[in-house]
Amino acid sequence: DPHDPQNSGSAVRLNATEVVGIVEGISSKCHVEQLDGAKLILYGSRANDQARGGDVDLLLQVSSEAVAQSLGASLHVLLAAIKKRIGDQKIDLSVKSAEATLADDFFRTALVGSVVLKAW
Repeated sequence: DPHDPQNSGSAVRLNATEVVGIVEGISSKCHVEQLDGAKLILYGSRANDQARGGDVDLLLQVSSEAVAQSLGASLHVLLAAIKKRIGDQKIDLSVKSAEATLADDFFRTALVGSVVLKAW
C-alpha cells in the first residue's frame, strides 16, 4: 500500500541523538497505555536524505481518537519535552488516530516515503 509509512532503512536527516531525544521526549510525557500500538513517523524533507533544510515533521499515530484528542490537547508539553532534549528546532508535531490519518488527504500524500522512528 503506497499510503503506509515505509521504513526501508533509508537515511534520515536526524542524527541518532536527535531520534532518541524525540522518542524520549514523547515517552516522558505520555502514559504507557496512550502509546500502546502507537507509531512515531518522520515525514517531509527530513525523511529524505537528499533534501535540504526543513522542519522536523512528525506524526504520532495513536490507537484511538480519544487518545489523539487527549495528547493533542497537550502538544505544547510534548514539544517542550522534545526541544529540551534536542534543542530549539522547528518541529511540526501532529497527533492522529490511525483511522483519522487514513481519512486525511494531506497525510495520505505526505506519508509516502516517510520513516517510522519508533513503534511502541
